Amino acid sequence: MASKDTAKAKMNQKRGREKIIRIKQHKKKKKTGLQWEIEPNPIRTDNLQESPILESDALPLRHGSSE
Repeated sequence: MASKDTAKAKMNQKRGREKIIRIKQHKKKKKTGLQWEIEPNPIRTDNLQESPILESDALPLRHGSSE
């Protein structure tokens, strides 16, 4: 029985290590994902800068039509 218990304990240790490694890999993947998102961001911000201008231009027209 003692040998089975030690074998189980060793398996649990291995599983615990695997989980930690998986979590570490996950964190690394998330960081790389953020880097990929940051690179195309300038294009997105340019679009965002343009859209408020279009919206502000459209708003006075709407007000004018309602009056």
